[in-house]
Amino acid sequence: MNLIIGAGAVGTVLAGYFGKARQPVQFLVRPEELQQFNGLEHLQVTRIHGGAPLHMPCPKVTTTLSLQGVKRVFVCVKYPDLAALLAQFPAELPNGTELFPCISGPAIGRQFRERFPGTAVTPMVIQFNALLRGPMDAQITLQPRVELLGSDSSTLQWFSDCGFDADSTDEANLWGRLVANLGHPISALTDAGFKQRLLDKDLRHCLLLSMREAIAVLERAGIDYQLPYSGNWRVFEQLLKNSGTAAWLLAKRSGLSADGKPSMVADIDLGRPTEIEQINGEIVRIAAQVRMSAPINQQLVTLIHAAEQDPVKLTPPQLREQLEAALGR
Repeated sequence: MNLIIGAGAVGTVLAGYFGKARQPVQFLVRPEELQQFNGLEHLQVTRIHGGAPLHMPCPKVTTTLSLQGVKRVFVCVKYPDLAALLAQFPAELPNGTELFPCISGPAIGRQFRERFPGTAVTPMVIQFNALLRGPMDAQITLQPRVELLGSDSSTLQWFSDCGFDADSTDEANLWGRLVANLGHPISALTDAGFKQRLLDKDLRHCLLLSMREAIAVLERAGIDYQLPYSGNWRVFEQLLKNSGTAAWLLAKRSGLSADGKPSMVADIDLGRPTEIEQINGEIVRIAAQVRMSAPINQQLVTLIHAAEQDPVKLTPPQLREQLEAALGR
């Protein structure tokens, strides 16, 4: 049995592909979410980049954590919900249980391994954009691709058999992915998509400030990183400074969709907690550890927390002005 914790966009897409491969699936959701699934008969995943929609009987949905007969557990919740979820788990998991955290941030794998020593933990990096259109109804805007930290060939083959393009990754790639995701709050604060974020000169400058600061912090801390769309930060830095079109052409090679937006945009619009602390907030924490300041990323954290309470959008020039003010300019 494959237990998917969280029936959001990512969890629904995973269930669709697992079901298509005839892998048994069950959802675990919070009690207050259960009613929306009552009476649903089917789960659907629409694929806008080719392929007929995935259509399968609606999996069982439960609010009680039980690991009996469960081989794989996919944790697809937002980080703010993680502590309450982990409190429901037993101190030790049954032998043979495998954990797959699908949560942003390089520190997540370490957190799960410390909580469940002796259990196989394989952090997953979701490399597709998904939109939840309704309960058990998701849309995927890219080919289904995942990266798994430290996975073996049999695990990669299992995902491949389920229809995913699956690759193994390492810590340097996870840190590079975090750096690439630093632009998520820029999109959430201005409602900009991936392409607009690089073509608009003000938003591109905001991204440059955030990434440049983060790279300096990681290098001071001795943390290796590998950007997903460029092995050379200095090259991408020059593109951000001088050519939005060239920066977009390079970035979209990693699978970004011109019409796509990070999930943080929807989180703000729907009044949900975001993962800002696990992205830009992580840079702020590391900066403090190495006695540096990170005013740009701290300001983005502050702005997103304010937007979680009052989702007022900023124009690109307004956001640039606020970030430059954080630098004292």
